[in-house]
Amino acid sequence: GEFSMLRSHTINRMNKESTKDILGSLYNIKWDDEPLGVGAFGEVYLATKRNKENVKGESGEKVAIKKIDKQYTDQESFQREMNALLDIREFGGHPNICGLQEHFNLGEHYYLV
Repeated sequence: GEFSMLRSHTINRMNKESTKDILGSLYNIKWDDEPLGVGAFGEVYLATKRNKENVKGESGEKVAIKKIDKQYTDQESFQREMNALLDIREFGGHPNICGLQEHFNLGEHYYLV
């Protein structure tokens, strides 16, 4: 009933906040800088992986984070690209393609690292 819908909505909002905290706690993302690139599905930003052992809180490992608006996820071309990335990761990577390390689901966007 109505309570079940409210509970589901509340849990969904809590999960979004949790994901946001996790993304920010794992990566120092340069949102204010110009994107590294802009593609058909979103923008790519430079980020540095955080490490608690480092004084500045960064491990120094640079990564690219692709921010994808969920409105594009129903497109067939997006589905093909994502399945190709997941297949490549599953089979151990490819020397000429950036590997997909992890992904996050947050609000209106997906974030691919």
